[in-house]
Amino acid sequence: IDLVQGMFYSVERDKNVHFSTPHSHVGHTLVGRTDIKLPGSITELKDKSLLVMDGDIMHDLAIAHGYGAQLTTTKSQDEALRLLASGIADYALVARIPALYWIEQLQLDNLQVSNTILFSTEYCFAAQHSEQRLLSDISDALATLEKSGEYRKIYTKWLGSYLHPDHDLLTLLKETSF
Repeated sequence: IDLVQGMFYSVERDKNVHFSTPHSHVGHTLVGRTDIKLPGSITELKDKSLLVMDGDIMHDLAIAHGYGAQLTTTKSQDEALRLLASGIADYALVARIPALYWIEQLQLDNLQVSNTILFSTEYCFAAQHSEQRLLSDISDALATLEKSGEYRKIYTKWLGSYLHPDHDLLTLLKETSF
């Protein structure tokens, strides 16, 4: 593999791969069933069963907060959401915009997505450290797209429908800042 189109940046991951400049910032949140009150922070999850995508940045975060024994890992976010909707766990820790997409696509009407961002991180291209030139070219192309306004058009077309008008400005900036 020469290039991974999307990987969440962390200091720990930076030891193993090289990252481009971020192409987006992604807010991560909780999803729960509509019959359960959503907590306001990650510290309120003690004794709750949690679903996370195996190897995802939220998997790392949940373990760092001491929730390893409470986790059930899945292969994908959509699998986590399907299992959550079926009652397998109390909450799923997921990226907010993809969660909104999967809930709509899979018609999981019994799920609610928190407006509270638990964690926000950069989403970047990633490659082996030996591919620094390739990542430099990608970063240059991203800067050109941003400067021309084309990036915003692409983002709005593909993700804009998941940015709801009821979000406050801070949440919107966390989810869309470049």
